[in-house]
Amino acid sequence: MTWAGLSPWRRRAVVALAVFAYLLAARTWNITEIFGLLGDQVLYWNLALRPWYEQPFGGGPSSVGGTTIGPAFIWTMWGIRNVVGPLAGNLPHAGGIGLSIIQSAADAALVVAIWNRFGSLALALSVTLLIATAPQDMSLSASIWNPPLAVAFVKISIAFSLADEVQSLWRVAAATAAALLAVQTHSSAIFFAAPAILALTGRTGRRQWKRQRDRIATP
Repeated sequence: MTWAGLSPWRRRAVVALAVFAYLLAARTWNITEIFGLLGDQVLYWNLALRPWYEQPFGGGPSSVGGTTIGPAFIWTMWGIRNVVGPLAGNLPHAGGIGLSIIQSAADAALVVAIWNRFGSLALALSVTLLIATAPQDMSLSASIWNPPLAVAFVKISIAFSLADEVQSLWRVAAATAAALLAVQTHSSAIFFAAPAILALTGRTGRRQWKRQRDRIATP
C-alpha cells in the first residue's frame, strides 16, 4: 500500500512510530558504553531499586541538598526500574533507556499534535526534531536525571493543548496535569506551567461563557 493510499490516521501512526523509533535509537545508541553514573544518578537508581513502600511521598532528594517539589520523578524511576530494569539486568543504564522511551513517546505525540493542528507534516517534523535533537536535550536525554523528564511532561502538555481548536475539558485537564507534573519534576518548569495553565483556563472559561450566552440568546 502506498503513502497516498493510507488513511489520515494511519499516516499519522506511521509518522509517529518512525519518529519514536528514530529518536529512541539516537538517544540510547551505545548507552552501555557512554552512560554517565554520577552522584545523583547513583542516588536515584538506589532509590528505584527499593520496594514501593520505601519510596518518598514528598519531594525527591538530591545528592547536593534540596528536593524536588513532588515525587513524580522518583516514582517514574521506580516504574522504569520495574518495567525496563529486568530487561537490562537492573543495571543503571536501564533508567536512561526508560526515560528515553518516555521522551520519544512525548515527541511522537507532539509531532502528531502539531500536524493535526496546523495541517503541515513538514512543520511538525521540523519543530519536533529540532527540539529533540538540540545538543542540550540530546546530551541529557539518556541520563537518570529529572530535567529530561520535565521536558517530556512539557511536550505532553503542549501536545494536549494543540490537540484541536475546540478543546474538550478532558484535554484541558490532561494538559494541566502534565504541566503540573513537569513542575513536580523540575521547578524551572513553572515558567511554562503558569502561563500555560492560565491560557488553558482562560480559553475554557471564554468558551463556556460563550455557550451560556448563546443558550440564553436562543429563543
